[in-house]
Amino acid sequence: MPPPTSAGSMPGNTGPMPGNAAPRGATPVMVALGAGIGTTQSIPVAADHAPGVPRRDAVLGLMGQPAQPQSQPLLAKRTGSPRMRALGLAAVWAVLLCLGGLVCGTWGLIAILSGVTPSWYEPTIVVVGVFGLALAAAAFPLAERRLVPWALLGGSTVTLVVGYVLTASAS
Repeated sequence: MPPPTSAGSMPGNTGPMPGNAAPRGATPVMVALGAGIGTTQSIPVAADHAPGVPRRDAVLGLMGQPAQPQSQPLLAKRTGSPRMRALGLAAVWAVLLCLGGLVCGTWGLIAILSGVTPSWYEPTIVVVGVFGLALAAAAFPLAERRLVPWALLGGSTVTLVVGYVLTASAS
C-alpha cells in the first residue's frame, strides 16, 4: 500500500505529506511483515475521543471499555523521601542492634577461643549474624517505604535474639 499523499477527509489536514508521515488524527502502524520493511499504514482516530483517554487506547478502540483498576501495591512509597523523625528512629534502632551484636559477638568469640563450643556453633552464628546485618542494612535504602524498614529492623532484632540464644546454649 503506498503512503497517503493527503489527509483526505480529515478536517484541517490538506496538502501533501512528506515521506511516510501520518496525517493529523491518524497513527502510523506497521503493516504485516510481508508488505515490506518500514511500510506504514495510517489508522484514523476519531476526533471525538475523550480528552482523558490516552492516544493508545483511542487508537485501539478502548474508549468505551472500563479501565483496568490500578491496584496500589502494599509496599507503596510515601512522598518520595523519608521523614527525618522516622529516619532518626531507624538509625537509633540500628545503633542499638549494632551494640547488641558486638556484645553477642564478643561473647561468642570468647566462647570459641576457650574451646567450649560445639562444632555447629561457629558457622551457625556467622550465618545468623550476617543475615541480621543484611536485614538492618537493607532498611536504610528502603526508608521511604511505609512499613518495610520497620519489618527489616524487626527481623534483624529477631536474628540478634537468635544469636544470643545460640551463644547461651553453646557455652
